[in-house]
Formats: sequence, structure tokens, C-alpha cells
Amino acid sequence: LAMRRTALESAVAAPRELIVPPRGLAAVLKLMDATAPIQVALAPSYVGFRQGGTLIAARLIEGPFPNIEAVLPAASAVHTTITAPVAELIQMLRRVRVMASDLTQRIKLVCTPGQGIECLVRTADLGDAQDSLSATVEGHAITIGVNGAYLLEMLQHVPTPTVLLQCTGAERAMLVLPAPGSAAQVPDFVGLVMPLR
Repeated sequence: LAMRRTALESAVAAPRELIVPPRGLAAVLKLMDATAPIQVALAPSYVGFRQGGTLIAARLIEGPFPNIEAVLPAASAVHTTITAPVAELIQMLRRVRVMASDLTQRIKLVCTPGQGIECLVRTADLGDAQDSLSATVEGHAITIGVNGAYLLEMLQHVPTPTVLLQCTGAERAMLVLPAPGSAAQVPDFVGLVMPLR
């Protein structure tokens, strides 16, 4: 689960909440220039994106978006904060994911103060993979299993060169946040990765 808020360049006549299918947004990212303005038009059950001669329409998902704030842990509940460079963390995850199970993509992260992050994968069919990364780990040592594909996807959208991974426990969700101070203006982004046993 991830959420990112961003400011619009022009005012909206009537604010509206909507859920756009991921495939529709993926098409926008793939076919349109992210550095140029994109026009957005809304109909009762569709959203349209236009840039130059390119038009993409997507059917909206009905119903309310889950209240993400309700599932985010309170700052006081965070036991461990890991600060790591996004690019290096992505590379480490890609290296060990080669050995992960296609079904679960389970990767174990062992985070220890003074030692950084150790990434482990064990599969009966393919064997083992292990890699480590220098990172700042504050608080308690923690070992947490996560779906490597989900974490990798989320990290690719972190808008800063450094990421914060915040854990409240091995059996609880891990927050993925842009590190403050690593960019002049940090967009409002938060990701949540559920643990795997």
C-alpha cells in the first residue's frame, strides 16, 4: 500500500476523490512525458489523461479508498528506524531476489545497529542468497520477512535518494518514507509493506 500527495498546477472546480486502476496509471507513466503538463478530465466513471496528441482513458474503481492513516503506526510505536541509500538498497534487493520463490518473493531483512542491513533468501529448490548493505539502524535490532517484489516496487517511487524504513515489530507493517533533509522539497509519500512469516 502506498500513497503520494502532490500539488496541482491549476485549481480544481469541485474536489473529488477517485481510485484509478494501477494499469491506467502505468500507461500514463509509460506513454507520457513526466516533465511536461498532463491534462486530467473526469467523467462519472472514467478519468482521461491528455498530453499533446496522446489520450488515455481509464475506468475508475468504485468505492472509497482505504483509510491509510488508520493502518499507519504511531511515531511513538516505532522501535527501529533504518536509514539507507535508495539506489543501493534497490540493487541489493535485485541481486537476492533472483533466488526468491516465485510465489512469495520472501526476503528476510536482518537490521542490526552498527552493522546495517543483511538481506537473506532461502529456497528449497534454488538455494540461498545473501547480501549486505551499510545503513544506519537506530533502536532495536530486528529481523523481518517481506515480499521483495512489493518492497522493490515501492522503493522505485521514493522521491529522495535516501529512504527511512520504520518498524514497530517483526510481525507488523514496515513504513517506507522519504528521508527528511535528503531533498530540498520532499513530496508527501508514505508506503506500507506487510510482513511475511
